[in-house]
Amino acid sequence: MFKFSPIQEAQVLMCLLAHAKVDGEVNYDDDGVQEGFSHAHPNNNAIESKLYELAEDGVILFEMIGDEGFKPIVMLRIGPKTHERLRELVLKIEAERTDLA
Repeated sequence: MFKFSPIQEAQVLMCLLAHAKVDGEVNYDDDGVQEGFSHAHPNNNAIESKLYELAEDGVILFEMIGDEGFKPIVMLRIGPKTHERLRELVLKIEAERTDLA
């Protein structure tokens, strides 16, 4: 399992929020999305693992469907819990920053 800091997770969520359409859909294959993900973590497998984790927690919808050897169909969507999780992360980051001062 890949370890993500609160800042890295926040970067993933901010990328999703920045690239989401009005209905919450995010185009996983969009160059901007992939670039945003690479800023959070350079390993694409780590990003996919984090997206699955966020989906299990109900923060986003993320599914990859396809047969081996073929490009998968990716469903990626944000929702109200995406905003809530980002807020929690920002508060956690701020608390950690305050503790250092």
